[in-house]
Amino acid sequence: MSISRIFEIIGKIVCLLIISLVAMELMARFIPTGLKFNILMHPKAPEHLPDNWDKGKYDKLRGDAIKAKSANDDFLGYYFKPYSSETLNLIESHGLTERLSWFCTSSSIRNNIQEVEIYFFGGSTMFGQGVSDFETIPSFVGRILYEKFNIKANVHNFARQAYVSTEEFLLFSYLAPKISDKKKNIAIFFSGLNEIVSVNFFVPPNLEKRMGNSIIAQIKRQIASFAHNSNLLKVLGSIVANKNKITKVSLPDQDEKEIEENYQRNAFNIISIAKDKNILPMFYWQPLNFYKRTKTRYEQNTEYVPEIECRRFINLPYRYFYNISHFFESTYDPIFLDFGHYNERGNELIAERISKDIVEALNVL
Repeated sequence: MSISRIFEIIGKIVCLLIISLVAMELMARFIPTGLKFNILMHPKAPEHLPDNWDKGKYDKLRGDAIKAKSANDDFLGYYFKPYSSETLNLIESHGLTERLSWFCTSSSIRNNIQEVEIYFFGGSTMFGQGVSDFETIPSFVGRILYEKFNIKANVHNFARQAYVSTEEFLLFSYLAPKISDKKKNIAIFFSGLNEIVSVNFFVPPNLEKRMGNSIIAQIKRQIASFAHNSNLLKVLGSIVANKNKITKVSLPDQDEKEIEENYQRNAFNIISIAKDKNILPMFYWQPLNFYKRTKTRYEQNTEYVPEIECRRFINLPYRYFYNISHFFESTYDPIFLDFGHYNERGNELIAERISKDIVEALNVL
């Protein structure tokens, strides 16, 4: 067979592959919502949800989420575009977008009420994966502070799926100059899960490796942007996620050291920036299903990340650092939607804890 014939065959194969991928991508847009993998994907298991939960709410969450779009960003990795739906709303704020949170209407504000601005940063858990706008941790914090402590908190949910402390730092450094230093400002950073699992994917947690202007770095960012918005990959990801259950994540000592150093470096950079803007940063190391001893049957089947003790990198020598990794250790209520995301009750319990910490911090500001 001649070389020209070989190249001709290869060319046809490549063309057919491209046509097939485009066709599958278009077809994926018409697959029923319940089959699509999206940012609110979790298995059907009524046991972990409240008694008044129904399939309609589940389908609505997934249907609204699948339509949300993001765009690639060289500085922040990606950002959400403004979006409106019944359960998920992304609104323009401070030159970016934030997820809509619970707020006090002007007619309900009491007299002589203390007011504070609270900015939330983190990954998908803080963003509210698997729940609607007013069932996220930031929404519960706003409501609890108002109803129990007579504090009007203007809460801002700037969390993003897959964000690690590096992106939290970058996002905070972008937002800090836009925050008024004439108000009481608090920034909440909720980390842990993504710090651990990020080293097992192609995106490393540290700034030097994550960001870059090389051709390879640019290609990776373009691939990541396509993957985040591709319906085809979301469907395929759903199939893989349901059939291949990860049972253990083992981190080499070098990876643990890198995570520890990276997390602490980002935290101290945040603290340094915050001092100049009258912002109090508070850091939380999040609880995971792995640490919950009293698991429901459903939670036992979703415990697959991470099987490590997070020995060294959960410590931060700072007054407002809270290691709450064992927060749900003895909780009998069903809490986890999967390995690291909480249902409405779990978000509310976390919000109660954060709200108390905020009140104590405000008393010394």
